[in-house]
Amino acid sequence: MSQTINFSPVTRLSGLLSVKVVIDDGWIKEANAKGTMFRGYEKIMQGRKVTDAVYLTQRVCGICSLAHGAVGSYLLDELYGSTLSQRAQYLRNIMLVADFLQNHIRHFYFFSLPDFVEFPNRPPWQNQNLVDGRLKPKDNQRLVGHYFDAVKVAQEAHEILALFGGKAPHQHSFVQGGVAVAPTADKINRAQALLANILQFIREKLIPDTELLAQVYNDYFKIGVTPKRLISCGLFKFGEQNQDDFWPRGVINGRQFAQPDVDKIEETVANSWFEEEDGQLEPAPDKPGAYSWTKSV
Repeated sequence: MSQTINFSPVTRLSGLLSVKVVIDDGWIKEANAKGTMFRGYEKIMQGRKVTDAVYLTQRVCGICSLAHGAVGSYLLDELYGSTLSQRAQYLRNIMLVADFLQNHIRHFYFFSLPDFVEFPNRPPWQNQNLVDGRLKPKDNQRLVGHYFDAVKVAQEAHEILALFGGKAPHQHSFVQGGVAVAPTADKINRAQALLANILQFIREKLIPDTELLAQVYNDYFKIGVTPKRLISCGLFKFGEQNQDDFWPRGVINGRQFAQPDVDKIEETVANSWFEEEDGQLEPAPDKPGAYSWTKSV
């Protein structure tokens, strides 16, 4: 027996997403993830100076914006043959770490927690659809309180980014060859105080909350299990030419470990509403067989 299930919209994500799944005799035969919003960055970037990429690409997202800007700055360093100082690399990584912190805190408490915790029946949780609530009332109330704490802590992480990035989100400090904001004593002291608060929250609330959900919902670890194929392309650049990664790159395939062969990574628009014309991607909303504005890797 064949059954088609549509999830639309998939909420708590940047942009608009729909998922269509075709199930036949208990097996998923087809799954289409549809990005239904046209962003248009291919058009926005055309005719711009290459240095604008650091700032324009950040507008893809208000949560993980700096990651896009960081990659853009690494590209400019390579194009211009920049030599970076250790201090510039530390400042860049401090900003990127701050963005990672606010990103993970928000993802856990704002995007994920409503699937496990019963919140008060008022905005933004009005008419919450909690289908698998298992927490004891005391634990549930604790996590509701931590949600509100997370709002403040995520803001503090963004404040660290703003201290050295000029603003957050979408900082304006990453430039080709380094950073644009000087690390004055008052900024360093303020950043250290904010970081101490964030680390206290992570140790006393985020980690215990994660462990609690992992224990109560331990059967979820058996849902959708796939072969262990994981990739890291490296994180937090160091070295004069961005040649060193603080977090190493690598590929795990079962029990085998190897280095990623980036030459084998390609971008495809086979099922996307794009067509290549004269070496550039052009929107093609009527393309036969396509179902998404999202490209595939």
